[in-house]
Amino acid sequence: MGVSYYAHTFLGLKLDKDQIMVEQRERMFDHDHPDTPDLIFDPKTGKKLWTTVSRVRPELVKFDENEATEEVEEDENAVTPSLHVEAGFAMLYVVHNQVSSYRSDEMDLTPLADDPTWIPRVVEKLKEITEPLGLWDPNRFGIWTSIDAS
Repeated sequence: MGVSYYAHTFLGLKLDKDQIMVEQRERMFDHDHPDTPDLIFDPKTGKKLWTTVSRVRPELVKFDENEATEEVEEDENAVTPSLHVEAGFAMLYVVHNQVSSYRSDEMDLTPLADDPTWIPRVVEKLKEITEPLGLWDPNRFGIWTSIDAS
């Protein structure tokens, strides 16, 4: 058993996790009881009826790299963001590179070199997605890094 260390580099918009998560009540098992504060346990079995889970805001689920079920339209000139959620932050990004302690990869910055309009298009796309949600902050756009261990 060992430890692996990972360094992540993102080009995107850094968000606080609490900005993109919502708490939802879910059934602990299949039952017909209403979600009321005075009924916590099943009267027959004693099992807890409800639990609270944190989920990515519905408006952002299609970008979540772990939860997305809807295909996001892509073409070679499109700016297609993804959402990465860590323990303390979230990142709506367009470029992500992960380097681990046991291998090394190079970050693909080809779009930056080939098209001088790419960064402004990235900014516009992220602004278009986040501004209606009250999440846009130009000071939070940039190249970000994080380190984690597993």
